[in-house]
Amino acid sequence: MFLQLIKLCLLALLVIVLTSCNNFIYNRGNYTKKIDTPEQNDINDTQNMIRLVRILEQNLSYEMNNATHQKTAFLKYNDNQNYSMYVLPDYDLIVEEPAKDLLYFSKNKAIFMRIELLSDDIDWNLLKKSTYAELTSLYNKANPVETSLTDHFFEDTSMYEIHSGDDIVATYFINDPNIKLKLTMNAKTKEDHRDAFYQMAKTIMKENQMEKE
Repeated sequence: MFLQLIKLCLLALLVIVLTSCNNFIYNRGNYTKKIDTPEQNDINDTQNMIRLVRILEQNLSYEMNNATHQKTAFLKYNDNQNYSMYVLPDYDLIVEEPAKDLLYFSKNKAIFMRIELLSDDIDWNLLKKSTYAELTSLYNKANPVETSLTDHFFEDTSMYEIHSGDDIVATYFINDPNIKLKLTMNAKTKEDHRDAFYQMAKTIMKENQMEKE
């Protein structure tokens, strides 16, 4: 009788714990992780029930024309390279060609960011050499300047930058453990959208990466 009472107490405690944990959601960066509590006979499979769900919108802060702006960006999915990201108002994300997408300023399509997701075994030296050659061929009188960036979000980031007349071209090489990216930004001296592009790029997440979390 005493053992049965203990079992009933333990069972009641387990039900309370499972109920309080049901649909528990906690923030993690720009997405949430939701844990669905399984039935009592599937308690050992709890880890298999974890699903990653990105929230539909997120506030982004960025610098433009010597001023700080904050706007709500909305989640967009891209099937071309299988990723999602948050896009600010007045910007559009489209497919340029296989393995290349464009995020452009809707009021001036000459202002854009080209997004390329790279493989984990990418040859960075070869990529930088080909990019340098491409930039020098497009802008004969300008020499690309390579700069290493310190950014707590992307661990290993460097860039080439060119200023030619009113045009600014910046190519970012992002060698982060979670994602490899080449970002090519075209901006204007009086309409420098690079930080807005960069803040949106920080939200890029591969769909297969979300499944592995």
